[in-house]
Order: sequence, then C-alpha cells, then structure tokens
Amino acid sequence: MKKTKQILFLVILAGFCIALCNTTLYAKTKAQQAKQAYAKYLQSTDTSKDNAFIVLDINKDGVPELLTGSVYEQSKFLNCIFTYRDGKVKELANTTKRNSVIIQGEQNVSYLPNKKCLILYDGGTSNNNSMYAINKQGKLKKIGEIGYRWYDDSCTVRKPQLNGKWISEKQYKNFFKKNKGVVYGYHRNTHKNRDKFLCKVKSKKITNLFNANGKEKILELKINSTKMQDDKIVLEGTGRCPVDVVRTSKQRKQLESGKIKALGKNWIVKKEFNEGTCITSYYLYLNSKSKQWSYMLSPVTTLLTYPNLILYDRNNKWVYKTVGKVRVVVKNNQKNSSQEMTAENAFCSSDDWKGKWCGLELDKSQVVNWLID
Repeated sequence: MKKTKQILFLVILAGFCIALCNTTLYAKTKAQQAKQAYAKYLQSTDTSKDNAFIVLDINKDGVPELLTGSVYEQSKFLNCIFTYRDGKVKELANTTKRNSVIIQGEQNVSYLPNKKCLILYDGGTSNNNSMYAINKQGKLKKIGEIGYRWYDDSCTVRKPQLNGKWISEKQYKNFFKKNKGVVYGYHRNTHKNRDKFLCKVKSKKITNLFNANGKEKILELKINSTKMQDDKIVLEGTGRCPVDVVRTSKQRKQLESGKIKALGKNWIVKKEFNEGTCITSYYLYLNSKSKQWSYMLSPVTTLLTYPNLILYDRNNKWVYKTVGKVRVVVKNNQKNSSQEMTAENAFCSSDDWKGKWCGLELDKSQVVNWLID
C-alpha cells in the first residue's frame, strides 16, 4: 500500500514538473516571438519619430512590452507602448492620439515592481508622475498619480499629493521607499541595439533605388519617411530633377552657336553679358520671330553640384522634371559638406527636412552630400 502511494506521488510530481517545464518553455517561446516581432517593427519604423526604444515586461506575464520614444540630446519623450498578442504587435498607447491613455511621458521610464506599473513624469512644470498598469483585459490603464501641486491660489507653495489627496512629505518619501522604482533608459534604434536587446532579424534588401544607371547626379526630394537599415538610412519621397540641357561639350557648342534643343523643342539662343554681375545668361526664343523669350539659362551658386546652367522660366523659377516616387540611401555617418552634420543627425534625430525639398547629390543611388534649406 505504501509503495502504491509512493508511486502515485512520484507520478503526480513528475506530471507537475512536466507541466511546469512546458509552461516555462511556452512563455520563453512567446517572449522570443514578441522580441522578433518588435525587432521587425523597429527595423521598418520611421526613425525620425521612433529613434529609441525600451523593452520591459509591465505585467510580468513573461511576454515583454515595447516602448518607443524620441531622444534628442537631453530631451526624451515617450511615443507609443506595444504588446504582443495573438501573434501580432498591438498598440496599447500612442501619445500622438487624442484618446490615448497616456498624454505625455518625459525623460526616462520608471517601473514599480511591487505594483507592476510604469511611473511616468507628466512633463513641463507639472511636477507630477502618473502610474499605468495593464489590467486583466490586456488594456493599459491609469491607476494613480503622485507629485507636487500648488497648495495656494497664488501658486507660491507646492505640497505633495497622492491620487488627488494631500499627503505629508514623510508619506511622500515612504511611498517611494515602499515602492522602489527601477529606471529604464532608452536604447537608440540601431541595428546593433536591436540585435542586443531584442533579437537578430534579417535585414531587408533595399530595392528599387532611384538613379541606378548613374546618370542623374542631383535630385531634390520631398521626404515622406526615413528608415534605418543596418548602417544606412533609406529616404523615401517624391523626387524631381532640375532640367539640364547642357550636359555635353556638343550641347555647349550648340548653345554658343545660337541654337539648343530642350524640353523636346529646338530653340533660338541669344546671349547676354551683365557687366554688373559679370554673369553670362542665355535666353531661349521659340523662333527667330519671337519678341519675348520663353526660358533662360544662367549659372547658379550653390553648395551642391547642380548643372552648370540652370533653366529658368519667365517667373524666375527653376524648371524641373518630376521623377515620381524615389528611394535613395545614405550612410549613417556620412557628413554633408556645409554643416558637418552626420546623416543620422540630419534625417533621424531631426525633422527639419519635413515639408521641404531637400537637395541631394548622388553617386548612383548613394547620397554623398545634401542641403536642407
């Protein structure tokens, strides 16, 4: 009888151990799947916005969450929080949306293990910190706040407050003694950091690049997105090129002789020298009887290697040919000639390029110099 009980106990114990191992293995597998999905997301995200990240298991269920943010010198801002559920990356919070549970989170992220919650600085001069946790339904909710508030109407005295109630300085300090926080700093969204803190994923091949034949040396790009891929940044947007009608020595001879072919037509050329500026300009007439010129060719002074002669219309605007959607790449550490600024600083850590036509000097599909007006 005793032997039977012992055997039964050992069988139950073995079953429990197997179940525990399977649960642990499942949690590890799911955590790995989450990290792989996060790495793929960060690889393809707009690095001008989400240029940094944190990996943290908020509710301690074995599957980490992904926090993305923007880091500029000493400033740090939380952008989004994601979780991994049902095989997909799902958004829990987005500070850019009006209905987001988190309105703002500045500086580094703190975590309270005792409460399984984030504690975020609300920013500005608020001196307030909000706490957020994931509930049983898998949603991120605000569960409290602690900080300093103006105690008087004249805004001269601040006193500590917990969840809308005044507390003493001692109670304020005791709260953080009881709930010791762990500070998480942001990691830059780079290939190296994704490999280190998430997992290795195959880099996407950069395909369909503009200027593969190497003929166009100058491109102006209205950038829609910037994406970090390994040691390069992919710039995507709408492109245009200044019309260059004097590419060859033969075309130069034609211009000097008084004729040139441009924009699909043959033009009569009249040369004019300006003694004040010492600049020679060429005026294009439709035919010998035309009294008014249609276009002008004139040299331009710029930091980029634009065509020797720029084609202007009668409104003194450059004439371009559109090239549609464009993809080009620039190395992270590539510097431009004018500002001595790296490409990562210009296109990932800054959004000065937004809404502007950026001049890019190309070597085939590689950007070797740029100018952001």
